[in-house]
Amino acid sequence: MNFHCQHMKTRLALLLLTWGAIHAHANLLTNGDFSQTYDPVGPAISLPTNWSGMNGSTENAGVFNGDLRFSTAGLHNANTHKYYVFQSFDAGSGGTFTLTFDYYLENANAGTLINGAKIAIDNWYVTASQALFSKTYMSESSPSAWHLNQTVTLTLTPGVHVIYLGTIGASQQNDQALVHYDNVSLEPTPPLTFNVTATPSSPIGGTVTGGGSYPSGSNATLIATASPGYYFVNWTEATVAASALANYTFTVGSARTLVANFAELPVMAFTPPASDGSLVLNWPSSLAGWILQESADLSPGSWVNSSLPITTAGAQSSAVIANPTGGKFFRLVKP
Repeated sequence: MNFHCQHMKTRLALLLLTWGAIHAHANLLTNGDFSQTYDPVGPAISLPTNWSGMNGSTENAGVFNGDLRFSTAGLHNANTHKYYVFQSFDAGSGGTFTLTFDYYLENANAGTLINGAKIAIDNWYVTASQALFSKTYMSESSPSAWHLNQTVTLTLTPGVHVIYLGTIGASQQNDQALVHYDNVSLEPTPPLTFNVTATPSSPIGGTVTGGGSYPSGSNATLIATASPGYYFVNWTEATVAASALANYTFTVGSARTLVANFAELPVMAFTPPASDGSLVLNWPSSLAGWILQESADLSPGSWVNSSLPITTAGAQSSAVIANPTGGKFFRLVKP
């Protein structure tokens, strides 16, 4: 077997330590960082623990100088392309996962152009277009260079699966082309989250709760509570009305910035009695939708909608109480 590599990959130690500290606990694969798991002296043909070769053999793949490499020189079956290694892993309850890896097609110009790298899940014998990842020397944009932190998102069913790393193509018996892999990891994809920002229109008008970061597809509930002397008007987003409900629940699908609008409670005024003894109630006509109610004694359940005719002129709405007798109480309510 020929192992030739003039192009060495370099990494900062800080980057390796930081990556491991954040992600090591979630990686479903073992020994995918070949520079740390196995680095023999000389071109030894061996694989780290939990990786297996084609038909139990490692005659084609080995770890050398800090990465997993496939020698493409030698016999190769162009029909079955069995040059691969594999590892089983448990996907637990399933879901969405992110495969991250580095790859390098060495001596791409020397290799047969249809040859290259291939990664598959559960079944190696799929076409390149059906694989998780494939790259040929012909499609290589940067020949003989490491491509770091490549990612593929995949959905897995619950239970055990198998990942395959290998080469594709026809015989490369007369070539010195190599396929390299390193830093292979498979981790659950964190759910997409969005920030929901909720603020009051006035710091003295009321308070809001419910803002924060939410997973995409989850429900968020914003609650607006008016201060004494104020009432809740509505929720707006970019000045556009979003909801008239103080408790606003919605499904999160994007970042949102909402404002809870509060206004001062209206004040009703009496016009001095007219010559016929009638009284006139006045309030701002801007209070659209508010209802005039009356009660004889303020007792619970005594409030009813008033039958007094209401007129509006300019900025003022009015109701006339003709020939009032006895005592009566009036209020404006917002449904």
